[in-house]
Amino acid sequence: MNILIAVNDGYFKPARVMLTSLCVNNTFEEHNVYLLYHDLNENSIENLRTTMKKYNCMVHPVYVDDDKFNDLPVSHHFSIETYYRFLMQTMVPSELERILWLDADMIIKGDLKEFYYQDFDDNYIAVCKSINKDPDSLIRKLCLPQNTVYFNAGIILFNLTKIRNEIDPRVYFEYAQENAEKITWLDQDILNAIFCNKKIVHGYKKYNYQHFTESDFSKQEKSIIDNDTVVLHYIGNVKPWHFKYIGYTLKYYRRYARAYESIIDNIKFDFFHYAYLMKRKVKR
Repeated sequence: MNILIAVNDGYFKPARVMLTSLCVNNTFEEHNVYLLYHDLNENSIENLRTTMKKYNCMVHPVYVDDDKFNDLPVSHHFSIETYYRFLMQTMVPSELERILWLDADMIIKGDLKEFYYQDFDDNYIAVCKSINKDPDSLIRKLCLPQNTVYFNAGIILFNLTKIRNEIDPRVYFEYAQENAEKITWLDQDILNAIFCNKKIVHGYKKYNYQHFTESDFSKQEKSIIDNDTVVLHYIGNVKPWHFKYIGYTLKYYRRYARAYESIIDNIKFDFFHYAYLMKRKVKR
C-alpha cells in the first residue's frame, strides 16, 4: 500500500505508533509511507525508517516548505501539516495511482486491503461519514447540495490518476481564500467542498470509528469495536497518549505504544493515568 502522512514533532511519536499498528495488522504486502514534514529532525526520521524496515515498510521523507500555507487558517488542536495533502500530487512519485491518507491519531487494528483496493468508479476519493453533531449545518454553511454527505478527513483514499488529470492544486488555496467565512473545520471543509460530487462514502464504524475520550459505548458498540472495527480514530483535544485519556479504546493505543516506551515511561504513564482516574472518582 502507498500511505501518506504529515506530522510535526508533536505528533511524531503517535504517528510511529499508528504506523506500527498498520504494519502489524496488514502483512499482505510491503508498504511505502510518504512522510510530509517540515520540522522533524534527521535522527527522528532515520529512527522511524529503521523501525519500519522491520515490518517491510519503507519510509520516504518529503520536506515541505510550509511558507506556501501561511495564509491558511489554523485553529482548535489542528496544525498546518493538515494542509500538506493539498500538494500531494506534486510530492509523491508520478507513477502512483492511489494513496491512502491516515491521520496520526489512529490505530489500525485490522486489515485495510478491501478498503485500499476498492474500485473508485470514476470518483476522486473514498472516505467515511463524519460524526459531527450537525453535519447539515456544515453543508448549508459551505453552500453544498442538500443531499451531500459530510465526511471526516482522517482517512482518505485518493485516486491520484484522476486527481492529477482533473484537479489543479491551486483550487484548494483559491477556495480557502474565497470562502474563508464559510470554513469551520479547516482543510476538512475545503476537501468536502472540492470533492463534493465525486466521492465514495462509507459508514464510519468500520474504517474510521471517530470517538472522544469520554465516549460512552454500549455493550453492542464495544462488540463492534472489538470485532468489526478496522480503524479507530481518536478525535478531540484529549488523545490516548495523554494520561487524562479515559476511553474504552485506550487499551488499543497502549498495546502498540508500550513497545516504544521505556519501562520508566510506561510506569509513569500508568501512575499518572490511574492517579487521574482516582481523582475523578473521588470528585464524583
